[in-house]
Amino acid sequence: MPKLLVIDDDEQYRVMVRRMLEAGGHKVIDASNASTGYDLFVGESPDLVITDILMPGTDGIELITRLRAERPEVPIVAISGGGKCPPDLYLTSSQYLGATRTLPKPFRRAELLSVVDEILAHSASESD
Repeated sequence: MPKLLVIDDDEQYRVMVRRMLEAGGHKVIDASNASTGYDLFVGESPDLVITDILMPGTDGIELITRLRAERPEVPIVAISGGGKCPPDLYLTSSQYLGATRTLPKPFRRAELLSVVDEILAHSASESD
């Protein structure tokens, strides 16, 4: 079973995403900030990362850059509800820096599971 890492500073949203993924049959670990997320990424070797973009301290854009430098093969899904700018601006930037896919918040469980399952299926077929 693939292991997924969810990183989001909004506890309610992080728990909701974790539960959506677990209900979809996935093993999930999570972190409330980029620093802890990076440590889990290095220590737990997840198969896919879902990270928020706007977080205090190290933001998701910087985190994506660090994750790509550490393990470029791991797919990353960037999520954002926007901030001072519309979410599309943050999400487009995250794709330029290495996010595999993006999802604007809020998203539905079916959307999230579809993106995750599609990425994992593609990753599995590449490793065959």
